[in-house]
Amino acid sequence: MNKPTNDIPQEKPPATKSRFSTVKEIFAAIIFVFVFFIGLTMANIIGSDELYFSKSIKVNIELAIRKKANLKIVKHIYSNRKLESKNILDIIKTKDRYLNTIQLTTILKDLLEDHYTDSLSVVDDWYIERINALIIEHNQINPFDKLDLSQKSMFENVRFKLDSNYLTISNDINKIVDDLDEKNNLVTEYLNRSNQSFYISIIALILTLAFSSYQIFQSKSLKAKYIQKILTEINSNNEDINEANNSD
Repeated sequence: MNKPTNDIPQEKPPATKSRFSTVKEIFAAIIFVFVFFIGLTMANIIGSDELYFSKSIKVNIELAIRKKANLKIVKHIYSNRKLESKNILDIIKTKDRYLNTIQLTTILKDLLEDHYTDSLSVVDDWYIERINALIIEHNQINPFDKLDLSQKSMFENVRFKLDSNYLTISNDINKIVDDLDEKNNLVTEYLNRSNQSFYISIIALILTLAFSSYQIFQSKSLKAKYIQKILTEINSNNEDINEANNSD
């Protein structure tokens, strides 16, 4: 005779968080922190030879010009600019910074551009004339400042050897200097883009390795859970068979 069965369904215990899920979350957090600090460290090491300064220097130079500062004062502000190294977090800030090799004349020309393109302000003729005068004066006194140190040294040596005869070719020399400066800036821009691509490639490689490791770990965890589920079902079936045998 079969034993009466209890038809009242039993409430299942509340689901608890799987141990594997907890381990996976911890593992993912460790990978994220590891990738972040490794990428930041590598970018600091690789990009440590490049120095930049904030474009906020334009605010101080404009203020000095409007207060009728001479070229000596403007050059002093430029010379005391705060230089900083670049890291991976600064890639998105490139537009807010000047490369250290950018010369004072470039900043003065940027001030002219900002003034002409500002739709909210009226054109200030005195301010424009003052900036142009500073540019001309700077080019006359320091025509080779915009060049690299080795290039600057060679041109200054030419001017020294020609002495008073230099004035006869000064305009041609200045055109050569301007052309050389433009090419230098193009080379610098190209190298900066190459460096950015290099940084991105390194970070992509690290992320690929990290996520591959995570996927391998996750796959092993799923296999372990699947095996555990099979074993649980086998045990459950064995218990049902034993109960059926006992009832007989």
